[in-house]
Amino acid sequence: LQTNFAINQAFNGQTNNQQGWAISNAMGFDHWATFRLEQPINHESGTVLTFKIHQFHNATDHRLGRFRISLTTAEGDIPLDQPETFASVLNTPKELRNEADQKVLLDYLSITDAEIKKANEALAKSKQAVPPDGELTKLEERKKILSKATPDDPQLVQLREDVKQSEVQLAKIRLTAAEDLTWALINSPAFLFNH
Repeated sequence: LQTNFAINQAFNGQTNNQQGWAISNAMGFDHWATFRLEQPINHESGTVLTFKIHQFHNATDHRLGRFRISLTTAEGDIPLDQPETFASVLNTPKELRNEADQKVLLDYLSITDAEIKKANEALAKSKQAVPPDGELTKLEERKKILSKATPDDPQLVQLREDVKQSEVQLAKIRLTAAEDLTWALINSPAFLFNH
């Protein structure tokens, strides 16, 4: 079911990678695999088999869930078809299936059927937001840069202050003239000498 994690990797002898059999996107349903020994085990006194399962995947959510191992001495094909949950639903005539039965089948098909999966992926992709236009993004970035206040030139600030001072002086022309005359007299060498 999961791409690049086929069932034949379950017994491939590789222990230096994290690949094996995986069923992602179809969890919560029964899955099984059957393996046949090349040579049957035949000991008259019986045989004790020990199974060691190695899981090299580093994500705990991707390790084995509930599982069981079954053995048989039967020869020929092993008659495994559908999981019991599906078999009971499929053996029920369509007109007698309830909503829960239909949900079991639809849920399984929606995650295992390639065409339905592809259609669901296309639907999800169509609902994604359209990526922003590259040119518009550049213009918005430029707008942010140009929106920052430019500090005033110190000389311009001084000129503005001078203009304000001149406006105040023009409003009080007689006081300004008296101040100028007083300033001139105070700084005059003749005044300073006679003082």
